[in-house]
Amino acid sequence: MFVEQRARVLEAIAAVAKATGLQEPFSPALAAATKSARDYGRAELAEVFATEIAGLDADSRLHALDACDALTTSDTWEYLRVRRGLPPDEAAATLSTSLRRLLRPEVTTPIRQRARRWRTRPPATPASSGGEEHR
Repeated sequence: MFVEQRARVLEAIAAVAKATGLQEPFSPALAAATKSARDYGRAELAEVFATEIAGLDADSRLHALDACDALTTSDTWEYLRVRRGLPPDEAAATLSTSLRRLLRPEVTTPIRQRARRWRTRPPATPASSGGEEHR
């Protein structure tokens, strides 16, 4: 739900966001308005994903929020839509997958792969050459 809503907003403001980005360095008022919008977007992320972020280890929480923030900006949307050439639904799917992997990596990691990480592996033994050397 969050990604679909954010994708609709980003798609609707794409042209304005690009123009704003070009003019922002020359206009303190525009820079302030843009900062306010970015702060609002970050606060919305922190609220919507509070449970997932709280479930991360303490050292990762701020970094995860920073990454979520970067993933859901108009700059990233422009990259996906313009530079990668993705249609809106595929760009939204990319955001959704990225957020899911970032905030709940265990959900997208196959169980066997998760178990393999924690298993002790036996020492490797050299393969037998069958008694003959090939030249």
